[in-house]
Amino acid sequence: MPYNTTGSSPTISPALKVVVIGQAGIIVLLLSLFIYFTLNGVPSSPSTVTTYQECLDSFGSSLQESYPATCVTKNQERFVQPLTSEEEQTLRPETIYP
Repeated sequence: MPYNTTGSSPTISPALKVVVIGQAGIIVLLLSLFIYFTLNGVPSSPSTVTTYQECLDSFGSSLQESYPATCVTKNQERFVQPLTSEEEQTLRPETIYP
């Protein structure tokens, strides 16, 4: 922009105003998105949890105190803690033969 020697304020072309306003709008939009995703987290994809351990490792899952333990995902899917064969044997009632 050439120097203005008349003492009046410099004039800005309408095209330049549109560019500046557009860039400001983009910056505000990007800043808004950044703040939104920082506060709310990135939307998760549909649940890909298929096992008890994956449920424990996934964000937002809760562990219910029961035996065997049950893990519940954010989507309300339930996964039961697998038991060893020894634990299963202990839980089976004994059969009494006459």
